[in-house]
Amino acid sequence: MGSGYRFPQRSPAGERRHTFRFEKAVETRNAVGEVASTSWVKLARRRGSIDQLAYSESQSNGQTVGQASWLIICQSVPGLDGTARIIWESRGNRILFVSSVVGDEANPEQVIQASEKRT
Repeated sequence: MGSGYRFPQRSPAGERRHTFRFEKAVETRNAVGEVASTSWVKLARRRGSIDQLAYSESQSNGQTVGQASWLIICQSVPGLDGTARIIWESRGNRILFVSSVVGDEANPEQVIQASEKRT
């Protein structure tokens, strides 16, 4: 038992209750180089845990706009970066936008900070 091997630390059972679909934007450009359309391509679908970090409200054009920040822990998603979006499938397909990703593809888990704007 002196090999020094340590098993990867995993989330406790029952914490990964939510289902997320990770998507990346693919832009189509016209002959001038302007973005003509944007489509979303599925990167992966994962189960994970999510916690709310913050919520704030502001006034914009006479309307109250809310913004929430979330922390998601899930199995690593190859190719995930700040241009991706997350569809929170287990909560009515709410859309979250990736703010930061901690961890790399060699790590079994990633910590993702995402934001959501509500009008």
